[in-house]
Amino acid sequence: MTKKKENGFGSFGFKDVGKETYKGKYGAPGKYPGNRRYGSTITRTVIEKYDLDSNWVKWRKGYEYYNQAAWYVLEEYDNYTKEYRKAEVKSKLYQGTPDEVNIHYE
Repeated sequence: MTKKKENGFGSFGFKDVGKETYKGKYGAPGKYPGNRRYGSTITRTVIEKYDLDSNWVKWRKGYEYYNQAAWYVLEEYDNYTKEYRKAEVKSKLYQGTPDEVNIHYE
């Protein structure tokens, strides 16, 4: 048989007054359902909601820029014929060096 540890006050079970214990669970802020079934509601904090919205906005803006650049065709307007046509871009890479390269893009 084990003997109870005494703290000088007899066998009274006084606990340390200075120690505070947290009886809840540590985890993500917000309210989450205990059963985790389909249809249960998750309430996020304001900061969590702002972070999720911010990430979505950044992703969507990048996706829109990508689509514009991937499908964009540079056109120029001809005042004489009053029509649009594909623009031509003429340039030189490494200009003024022995490795100069002419670039022609339609």
